[in-house]
Amino acid sequence: MQDNLYNLAFERSILSSILFDPASFEELGSSIHPDDYYLPAHRVIFEAMHVLESQNKPLDEEFLKRELLKTNRFDEQVMLEILSANPISNTQAYVEEMVELSKLRKLLNITNTIKKLIVENGSTSTEAITEIEKHLFSIDRNSTSAMPVDMNRAIQDYKDMDIPPLIKTGIKSVDELLCGGIESAQLVHIGGESGIGKTTFTKQILKNICEIHPVLFFSFEMPRWKMAKQLEKKNFKRENYYIIDSRETSSDVSDVVRMLRKMKHSKGIRFALVDSSMELSNKHFEGNSDVGRKADIDKQLARAANELDIVIFLITQISSENIKNGLMKSYGSSLSDYATDMKILMLKGDNSDVTLSIEKTRQDASLHVKIPMWFNKRELEFTDSRMVETIYEEYPSATANQQKQLRNDTIEVALS
Repeated sequence: MQDNLYNLAFERSILSSILFDPASFEELGSSIHPDDYYLPAHRVIFEAMHVLESQNKPLDEEFLKRELLKTNRFDEQVMLEILSANPISNTQAYVEEMVELSKLRKLLNITNTIKKLIVENGSTSTEAITEIEKHLFSIDRNSTSAMPVDMNRAIQDYKDMDIPPLIKTGIKSVDELLCGGIESAQLVHIGGESGIGKTTFTKQILKNICEIHPVLFFSFEMPRWKMAKQLEKKNFKRENYYIIDSRETSSDVSDVVRMLRKMKHSKGIRFALVDSSMELSNKHFEGNSDVGRKADIDKQLARAANELDIVIFLITQISSENIKNGLMKSYGSSLSDYATDMKILMLKGDNSDVTLSIEKTRQDASLHVKIPMWFNKRELEFTDSRMVETIYEEYPSATANQQKQLRNDTIEVALS
């Protein structure tokens, strides 16, 4: 029975993933307790990683070896097995499985304790229950779940924390609608019919935000060279604008989340754009429902936004029925709707090119208020104020006074 309660391949893969991506240790180090490792050699390696992390030393093979040699616990064969193991993308799933196996092993050991207490020691039922409760508390205490705090403590923690500033979109009317900007730790859906300009609008926001914060663009519908071509003549803080396309990373949600973690820890990104939900896959989803698979994608992205304290914009396409009714039902699934923190809908406008409205929000914002937006073809960007240009015809033979009069008789027309 005990043989089924551990997985050395999982343990090696997790340790290998940390060495491959040291930034991931910040999350994994708090999710796993050293006792969760079944193999003692794996346990001491993980403990050594904690020591290196506390000393701000690199989490690599050389420094790990030095640390282990200090206590004569370096095992070259074990290290080679870890280094040869394949790093994993969906690390969290492996961690959860490993921790679960650890708890089952500890619970199995309790049965042996019960037998010893009752059969060998002759303990009473009360004595046995007291001892068992100690073991159960020990298992629970070593889990990563924090204990609840009372509201006095919660309010004090809120007052003491450094609340991230709102992220401004750079479009005045949108920021006003959002009461100053977008709050951190949110998954935001941008929805609308095909061709209405969702990608153009969100790229514009991305370019505005990068003037202050590092941003990341997952361009799964277009190669990055096309994005570079479109932005080549634009003036913005290019060193803050990171981009990756489908040739450089898979569009599986687990790989997207992993890249978000890497970019948060290495570059400090606060905003990410994923284009689009139609391109995302979910290879680890075990169900058969397409709606459930897509809902799980939203759940993973929402969890990543909350964990990393970033905003994730996900471009989605809504059905013709929702467009007709002016609604925004993500994939038609209430599960997706629940995972999403905010939904912004783009529809064709009556007196403008498009209108924007917020259909759901978990922050201070005005709901269902339509904002007219116009598309400036010269700049290839949306604007919340209608642009006009002056048109008049030159007459070379006209006198100076006639030319002046022509300029006074100008016609203002909307840019289209």
